[in-house]
Amino acid sequence: MNQSQYKFGVIKVGSEVVTKPETGYLDEKSIERIVTQVATIRSSIDRLCIVTSGAVAAGRAKVNGLLDVDREDETPEDKQVYSAAGQPILHSMYEKYLSKFGLHAIQILLTKGDYERKEFRSLFQRALTHPNIIPVVNENDAVTDSQIRYGDNDRLAKDI
Repeated sequence: MNQSQYKFGVIKVGSEVVTKPETGYLDEKSIERIVTQVATIRSSIDRLCIVTSGAVAAGRAKVNGLLDVDREDETPEDKQVYSAAGQPILHSMYEKYLSKFGLHAIQILLTKGDYERKEFRSLFQRALTHPNIIPVVNENDAVTDSQIRYGDNDRLAKDI
């Protein structure tokens, strides 16, 4: 089956792909390369979304030193702070590079129950049908706890 026969695709971007191994911080050049590939794929597919990690890494770089926490001593609450600080940075990078191809990122942050809600599915379907919009999906780590945590973005990507 060639690529033009596919109707829907999910691109899963893991933390290891979007971070610099030596620092653990977000790697903007990696995101630029990913988006270039996404734009190429999008030109031959009906609907496409990106499920991405990287918000914690982006936030860690932004608030590095402010929390005065060594990486090995980070708590789940520290990572929630990093996620809240980093999500806008991550989204803006996707938007910056997608816009070069006439595409636009919309941010969809999910907790476990969101995906099951009819309203979310309706929003998601509307976003997918717009030819110039690429939904950029991530678990909403800033507000999740063990009770509402989706699990990980691998599972999220599979379910989408």
